[in-house]
Amino acid sequence: MLAPPDTVDIAGVLSAVTGSCSVVGHADEVPAALATAFATLHRGLPAAVLLPKDVQSAPGPELRQLHPGEWVQHGIGVPGPTLFAVADELCALAESDARLLIWVGDEASRAKAGRPVEALADALGAVVVAAPGGRDLLRDADGFAGVTGVMGHPSAHRAIADADACLVLGCRMTMTDRAGLDEALGRLRLIHLGAEPPRMPGDVDHVPCTDLAAAISRLAGGVRRRLGHDRPREAVSVTHLIVPPGRAGLDMRTAVEEIGRALPPDTPVFADAGNAGAAAIHHLPCGHGRFVVALGMGGMGYAIAAGIGNAIDSAACEKPKRTVVIAGDGAFFMHGMEIHTAVEHSAPVTLVLLNNNAHAM
Repeated sequence: MLAPPDTVDIAGVLSAVTGSCSVVGHADEVPAALATAFATLHRGLPAAVLLPKDVQSAPGPELRQLHPGEWVQHGIGVPGPTLFAVADELCALAESDARLLIWVGDEASRAKAGRPVEALADALGAVVVAAPGGRDLLRDADGFAGVTGVMGHPSAHRAIADADACLVLGCRMTMTDRAGLDEALGRLRLIHLGAEPPRMPGDVDHVPCTDLAAAISRLAGGVRRRLGHDRPREAVSVTHLIVPPGRAGLDMRTAVEEIGRALPPDTPVFADAGNAGAAAIHHLPCGHGRFVVALGMGGMGYAIAAGIGNAIDSAACEKPKRTVVIAGDGAFFMHGMEIHTAVEHSAPVTLVLLNNNAHAM
C-alpha cells in the first residue's frame, strides 16, 4: 500500500486495552484528565492520557499536586458484619493451631499498610509473604518468608505450600504474583481484601474495600480483642535461589546487596524488567522505602521513566527524597536518554545500571 491512511484512531486503540483514555484538546483539560487517570490507576488498571504537541507546548493552568483522597472513596468500604465475620474465622483458625499466611501486594504497598499488616500478623502468629509489588512491606526478621512468583524466594513458596489458610491483602494474584503456585493455592482457604477482585481462577472469597489500610487496622483490632494476646510467629527466614557461578567479576547478587547497603532509609526504589529487575526483587535487602516493579508491558526500560517521574514529583516536596532506579544495559538502550528529562527538571534520581551484557547492548 503506497498511500497510508490519513490517521489512526489511537484513542480507540488505547480505549480497548486501558481502564480509561482521555484525549486532551486544550491545556485547561489537563487537570481533569490527570484526575481520571489517577483514579483508574488506583483501581489497578492502566490509563492513557493523549496530549497533542500543541497542548504540550501551550501555556497551561497552574497544576497543584493531586492527593489520593481526591480520587479515592472515603470510608473503608467493608460492611462491619463482613469484617467481623472475617475476624471471627481468622481467630477460629488461629485457636485451632492452623498455619496462617498473609500475602501482601502492590495495593497494600500503595496504602502504606506496613504497620497494620505487622500488627495483624503478630495477633494471628501468621507468616507474611509478598508479591513483587508488595515487597517493601517485608522485613529482614522472623515471620517474613520473602517474595512470591517467578522471581521469588523458595522460602515464600514453601510457606504457601505449608499453610492451611491465606489472607490476601491488596494482591490480585496475577501470573507474575503466583507463578508456580496454582496447585498449592488450590488447596488453601483464600480470603482476599482489596479494591478489585483477584485474577486467580478458583475459589477465592473477595471482600471489596476502598481503604485497605483502615480495613486491616480494624481487622487487627478485632482479632486482638478476641484472642486477648499476640500469638508467636513462626521462625521462618528468607532463602534464595542458588545461581550457578558465572564468569569472573562482580555477580548480580553481590552488586544488588551492595546497593542495598548504600541506600538511605525510606529511599524509593524502581526495579526494571529482565535480569536486573529479577536480581533486585530477589536480592535487595528489605526495609527501605517504596519498592516499585515497573514492568510496563513486559519490556525493558519502563523503570527509568517511572523513577524519573517519581523523582520529579519528589522535587516539588518540602523534603525531596532521592529515587533510585535499578536497571540493566537493555533498559538503558531502550529508554536511557530519559535522563535528559531528569536533568531538565532537576529531579533527584540515581540511575544504577547493571551492565552484564546479557542482551549484547
